[in-house]
Amino acid sequence: MKMSLTFSKYIIRKFLFWLFAVTTTFSVIIFLLNILEISRRAYNKTHIGFKQVSLLSLYQLPEVLMQLMPFIVLFSTMILLWQMNRRFELVVSRSLGFSIWSIVWPVWIALLGLSVANFILFNPISAEFSRRFEQMEVDLLKGGTGLLTVSSSGIWLKQEDKNAYSLVRVAKVDENKADLHDVSIYTFDGDNRFINRLDASLATVNQEGWLLKGALLSEHNQVSETIGDVLWKTDLTVRKIQKSFSSPDSVPLWKLPSFIRLMEAAGLSTVDHLHHFYKHLFLPFLLIVMATLASLCAYHFTRHKGGSSFVLTGLGAGFLVFFLQKMSHAMGIAMTIPLLLSVLLPILIGAFGSIALLIHLEEK
Repeated sequence: MKMSLTFSKYIIRKFLFWLFAVTTTFSVIIFLLNILEISRRAYNKTHIGFKQVSLLSLYQLPEVLMQLMPFIVLFSTMILLWQMNRRFELVVSRSLGFSIWSIVWPVWIALLGLSVANFILFNPISAEFSRRFEQMEVDLLKGGTGLLTVSSSGIWLKQEDKNAYSLVRVAKVDENKADLHDVSIYTFDGDNRFINRLDASLATVNQEGWLLKGALLSEHNQVSETIGDVLWKTDLTVRKIQKSFSSPDSVPLWKLPSFIRLMEAAGLSTVDHLHHFYKHLFLPFLLIVMATLASLCAYHFTRHKGGSSFVLTGLGAGFLVFFLQKMSHAMGIAMTIPLLLSVLLPILIGAFGSIALLIHLEEK
C-alpha cells in the first residue's frame, strides 16, 4: 500500500473542511428546530421570552450534535469522496498507485485527533451547557422540584412550596423497598429564614408523602424533640428522585467514574450513566466505522458508473449501524445484555463488515 505524507495531509485538510461545513449546517438546523419545539412548550408561559427560548436552544445544541455525530462523520466522508471523484482526484490517485486505504487512514487519524480534542475541550463545554439547560428547563418550563447535587453526604434535593421551600438530604435510597435512609429536611420561608428541621433515620415513601419514622424536630432557638412518626407531604417518589437526577450529559466524561461511585453509594441506579460513559469512551471507534462505510463508495466511483446507487448503499449501511446501536442500547438499558457489550456490538459488526467488504472490493 503506497503512502504519502503530502497526500495524507491533503485528505485530512479536506475532511476537516467538510466536517466543519456539515457540522455547521446541522447546528443551524438543530438550533432552529429546538427554538420551534421550546416555543411550543412555552406557548402558555408569558414569563418566557425569545431570549430564554434562544438560550435553551443553544444549551441543548451540543448534546444533540453529539448524538448525531456518527451521521455527521458519515456525510462528511461521503461528500469528501464525491468531491474527489468529481475532480478526478480518485482516478489520478489510483493510477499513481494509491489504494483506498490511503484515503481511509488519514480520515481515521483526523477522527482520533478530534476525539482527543472532544475529551479535553468540547465534552466539558457540552456538559456545562447540558447542566444549564436542565436547570433552566426546571426553572422555566417544569417548575417544582429539581435535583441539586450528590456528594459523599448523600443526595440533596429542593422542593418549592408557595411561601417556603425545603432542602432535603437523603443519605441512601432503597429502590426495592421504597425506603429512604438518614433523611434531613430543612424548611425555609420565602425570605430564606430558617423555620425548622426534621431528621429521621428511616422514611417510607407512599402516595401521600414520606412517613418519617421517629422524627426529630428542631426549630429556631428551640430544643430538639422527638415527635414520633410524621408524614411529610410531597409528591416526590423514589422514581421521581431517580428521574430528577442530573442526566449523564451534564457531567464531564472524566468526572463520570467518581460520579457513578457516589450514585452507587447513595443507592441510585447507575445504568444510564454507565452506558453513557461506555458510549463516549468508544465513540471514536464508532466514528471510524462510519468513515470506513463511507469510503466503500470510492471503489465504485473509480471503477464503475452510476455511483449514486452505491452512495445510497453507503448511507443505508450507516443507518443500519445506527439502528443496531439504538437496538443494542435499549437491550443494554433493559439489562438484557451487558452494558459494555451493548456499546461494542454495533461497532464490532460495522467494523468487521466494512473492512471485509473493503478488502474484497480492493482485491477484486
